[in-house]
Order: sequence, then C-alpha cells, then structure tokens
Amino acid sequence: MANENIYRRFLKWLACSLGFGILAVLVFVVFVDPYDLYRIYNTKGVNAVKPVLPRYVDEIKLARAVKLQPDTLILGNSRAEIGLDPESPALKKKGYSAYNLAIRGSAIVTAQRQLDYLFSKDIKPKRILIGVDFVDFVNPDGALKLGGDSIAPETDHFAIDNYFWRFDSLFSMSSLKDSISTLFIQNDGEAATMTERGFNPLNEYIPLARNEGYFVLFRQRAEENAKTYLRKRRGGLDESGFANLRAILRRAAQTEGDVVLIIYPYHAQILALFEETGLMPIFAQWKKRLVEEAEKFRQSSQIGRIRVLDFSGYAEWQCEKIPAKGDLKSTTQWYWEAGHFKKSLGEKILERALAALEAPDVQAENGADFGFDLRMSNFEDNARRLGLENQRCLGSYRQMFDDVKTLVQSLSG
Repeated sequence: MANENIYRRFLKWLACSLGFGILAVLVFVVFVDPYDLYRIYNTKGVNAVKPVLPRYVDEIKLARAVKLQPDTLILGNSRAEIGLDPESPALKKKGYSAYNLAIRGSAIVTAQRQLDYLFSKDIKPKRILIGVDFVDFVNPDGALKLGGDSIAPETDHFAIDNYFWRFDSLFSMSSLKDSISTLFIQNDGEAATMTERGFNPLNEYIPLARNEGYFVLFRQRAEENAKTYLRKRRGGLDESGFANLRAILRRAAQTEGDVVLIIYPYHAQILALFEETGLMPIFAQWKKRLVEEAEKFRQSSQIGRIRVLDFSGYAEWQCEKIPAKGDLKSTTQWYWEAGHFKKSLGEKILERALAALEAPDVQAENGADFGFDLRMSNFEDNARRLGLENQRCLGSYRQMFDDVKTLVQSLSG
C-alpha cells in the first residue's frame, strides 16, 4: 500500500510538472509573440521587433492581414517583400492602410490564393500593387498554352485553415526558440526582422556587405541568375501565370479596386544577362502580354483602374555601379544585389504607382521615365527609351556589360 501511494504521488507530481511546463511555454510564447499573432504585450526594447518568419510565412502573413484589414495590398515575391515598405511616407501621407503580403520564392498563383482567402473573409482592398516577375512566367520546356482567356479557378482550400500550424506556432521547440531569439534582437539593427505589416528590410545583408563587399553579393546572384536564364532561354511563356493574373483582376473588379502591375526595376546587370542568354525577345513579348491583359480588363470592366508600370531599364538607378572586387567600404544606394532593390528605390516606385493611379494620363515628371506607363499605343516609345538608356549605361559602365558577357560564355562552354 505504501509503495502504491508513493507511485500515485509521483504520477501526480509528474503530471503537475508536465502541465506547468506546458503552461509556462504557452504563456511565454504568447507573451513574447515572435510571429506577431497575439499582440497582448508589445513593448519597445522587449518584444516590439519581430524576427523574419522562418516558417508558415503564408499563413502568418494572411493571419496578420486579416487582423489589420488593410485597404492596400502589396503582392509579389521577395523583390516586393524586401523593396516595398507598406509604411512608406508615400502611402502614409495618403492615409492608406497597407500590408505587404509578398513572399520570397512565390509566383503569381500565391497572390491569387492570398486574395481569394482575404475575399472569403470579406476583406476587399481598394488598391492592389502587384510585383510581376518575368522569369516566373517562363517555362524552360517551352510555351504552355491554355484555352482562350482562361481564368484560374478560385481556391477553396487554404493552408491557413489548417489548425496544425496554429498549434505548432504556439507550442513547439521552434516557437520557443523563436521567442527566445526575439528577446535578443531588440537592439540589433542587423538582425533579420519583419515589420508588423509584412516588410522585410533585409538588415542581415548589412554585415554581409560590410564583411564581404557588394561585389560578392552581386557576383553570387549573377552566377545563379545566369544559370537559370540559360536553362530557360529555349522556353516560352507559361499561360497559367496569365490565368492567375486574370483571376486577380476579376477580384479587383468586384470591389472597384485599383490595380498597378509593377514590372520590377531589375538592375542593368540582369537586363544584360537577358541579352546575353537570349531571353530579351521573350521579355518584350511578356510585357506586351501584360498590357494586353490590362487592356482587356479595362474594356470588360466599368469599375476599377489598372496600370502597367515598366520600371525596367538602364537609367541612372538601374545602372548603379557595383563596388569593385575587394572594396569593403563602398556601398550602394539603390540595390542589395541585381535582383533586389533597396527601400530607397522602393519609395520611388510607390510614389510613381500612386501618382499613376491619381493622374493616369501623365507620364513620369521631369522627363524621368522611371515607371513608364506602358500601353499598347506606346510600345515603340518605350523601346526607344530603353535603347537610349542602354547606350548611356553602356557608355558609362561598359565593364559591367563585359563582365556579364564573360560570365555567360564561361557557363555556356
């Protein structure tokens, strides 16, 4: 009997200890709130700075968007996530409540799924800014056709509805680890973080640039890009991406929402890679298809506005010089590396996008064609702009074009 009582007391002690431990972890994670899901306690110096999302990015971003109920959405991949700050002065002075739903490595189908989910929650933004990435529309195995003006079907199953991610983000070793990390990054200006509204400032690139130099960052990305472009150069446009785009526009039309399609401001190094790998003709074809889709939307919808802004080119911003190899002191103003622009350039993009919606018949001011309002009627004008910019960039920065040519030749051999 005595042994049985001891055994029972041990089991009770074990159960109480286990229950207390679970409760302590739950309280700690909710209190620190590393994924910004609960916001019960949010204090500067304690837990106001949140780490970049290591998992459940789509689910957590959507959950945050549902809470904030933004009237302006930023969609796209990592270029938009890193470059376009929803708390920028351009948006704030208009009184817009914006959220950045862009996710690294995602294609336009993700943007459609996100929009479908928000609509299912009766969140219907007035403005949608979509970063569209040419490379995502290229199928390396050749053009993929769909019938007519196909529209991608609406999504009726969302990962965010799965309860496991909510449990795992609340009670797991990973959530505990991320909570502890949150406490240690509060005063670290170089930690990988994400703002409440989904913007990733890419702070972790600051020490990388300081220790390795911008040349290394640009070079590494150029090699990765060149391999991808060589693989895709014999491909063609994948029509499924346009079907997803039509589905997004259909959503926007339901709420009289405005849409801006943003052709990313790739650094001139990327355009030079397009030229050397043979992708440039498909790039031009892709732009034309975007404008055709926009024209169809205008004709079929009496509500909502749409603009296609071409930020690609070789102007002073995109032709920014890359610090030389071994130079650890020089920095760049506009780009982290060729594929990802900094917030400073993103601010110009947002200003231009909002201006285009307010004054749709006006091109960029002061003769600066950053953000060319692309239409079926001005393709030749845009081609001339690109040609002139190319010559100016080539004249002032031939070394970059020569380096790209050498790189592609070395990988093609």
